[in-house]
Amino acid sequence: MQITDPEVLRFIADTQAVYPDEANHASTAENRRMYDAMCAVFRQPRPEGLPVADAVVAGVPVRRYTPTGSEARPFLLYSHGGGFVVGGLDSHDDVCAELAVATGCEVVSVDYRLMPEHPFPAQIDDVSAVWEAETAQGRAGIAIGDSAGGNLSAALCFRMRRTGGAMPLAQVLIYPGLGGPTDAPSYTENAEAPMLRAKDV
Repeated sequence: MQITDPEVLRFIADTQAVYPDEANHASTAENRRMYDAMCAVFRQPRPEGLPVADAVVAGVPVRRYTPTGSEARPFLLYSHGGGFVVGGLDSHDDVCAELAVATGCEVVSVDYRLMPEHPFPAQIDDVSAVWEAETAQGRAGIAIGDSAGGNLSAALCFRMRRTGGAMPLAQVLIYPGLGGPTDAPSYTENAEAPMLRAKDV
């Protein structure tokens, strides 16, 4: 795979300077340290005047981004990416702030428990618990997440359908990790692509 776009090449270089491919094979603590350092490199400041508050919902830490007028709109339940091992409220803080301002919706970011300390199904249990608490009084919402968080957003929809819970109005899956055959061309032809090699997946 040959990448020639200078902006993409600069992004890859800036990322790998603090979060190299080898991070995926480091200890959990070291992986998280490098991931947090990478997020700090790219983090943008929050928009001025956006109310942001940390809270606990159904025993799960969350961060609320509540733009003026959001009470009239559905909320966005955001599940962050990070392979279920890294990431949290700070890693995706600027993403959630930008979503809140762009949509005018309250964003509720879920700080679900991470692996390996908390094996499956702790992650979807946490996302579901927050969703059920937020929708208990008929509030409408949308499930959104990136990578592992996209997986959790899709899983939330399946769980609500199975249990008869409140269904999201929509799901927004940003490069979700949804499995698939590991001998497909996207794996074999791009096995050594920068940022996420096949062996790292």
